[in-house]
Amino acid sequence: MAFYIQEAGILSTFQDLGRYGHQSTGISPAGVLDYKSAILANQLVGNNINEAVIEMNFTGISFDVMKDTVISVVGAEMRIDINGRQYTGGKAIKLAKGDQVKFGKTLNGIRSYLAVAGGFHLKKELGSYSTHLRTAMGGHQGRPLQKGDLIAYNGKSNHTFPYYSNEKVGDTRTIRIITGPNYDDLTIEAKESLTKTPYKITRSSDRMGIRLEGIALKTTDGVHDILSEPTQLGNIQVPKNGQPIILLNDRQTTGGYKRMATVAKIDLPKLVQIPPEEEIYFELIELDDAVSLYKDEMNKLLNNDYLKIDSEHSDYRRITAEKVKTIMR
Repeated sequence: MAFYIQEAGILSTFQDLGRYGHQSTGISPAGVLDYKSAILANQLVGNNINEAVIEMNFTGISFDVMKDTVISVVGAEMRIDINGRQYTGGKAIKLAKGDQVKFGKTLNGIRSYLAVAGGFHLKKELGSYSTHLRTAMGGHQGRPLQKGDLIAYNGKSNHTFPYYSNEKVGDTRTIRIITGPNYDDLTIEAKESLTKTPYKITRSSDRMGIRLEGIALKTTDGVHDILSEPTQLGNIQVPKNGQPIILLNDRQTTGGYKRMATVAKIDLPKLVQIPPEEEIYFELIELDDAVSLYKDEMNKLLNNDYLKIDSEHSDYRRITAEKVKTIMR
């Protein structure tokens, strides 16, 4: 029971919600960059939210279907062709043995997430399916997908999934941040630049971090280096050139640059969908507000608030919230 990969796209990898508990030994968490889209993709096919998905960047994969199954795709919009017929994402799509599936280029964002009912058949490494490229760990042989790969999944789905999600990738370019441990080392002018001037995402950005270009951020003592300290997702480091770097899932676990701020976790899905050469603005918020916003967002996701009942399945409108949770496992 497998997909036969005909085209592998750009750096398409298996990811789940991350590999945690090992940063003290230098192992990065990895995991999906856009957690919201990945969770919704799994929910639409009735999976546990931490099942592995295929993270597709800029352009999608193409594959032949070897066994009947159900898939969903959530994230940046992309053309979906099945046997030459066009489909839309954001809902469950039934596939039959012999189908030919092709995903096009991403629109209004740069990443989309493919889930399969029952989950992909992968081996966990240190408790996670996520691919970490620098250590060749997890996913499919620790590497991006390649033409000719056979990707197994856990079987044909026996469920009907009458749900859809019309959530779109956010088009706002304002990213909320909280102050970091070294924020007060910035000059007054640098603090103003951080929140009042745009920073451009450069093409050298990757899963380790988003490199920005804008007004250089200077410190009061002219020093940017520190003794290496633990890093966390969303940290905004500032090296000697004053150009900020936002640390992402494949980041190093310790770093020797000052951490001026941290991206609020609620805005990470929005941030990682913004293409290179686009500009972003930072908005400073309080820590308590960042925590509250993230908790509210996760509650909405876990309560299936972003899922809607397809009008073609009106009988499902009578399902209680508890039964919906059971279906979503």
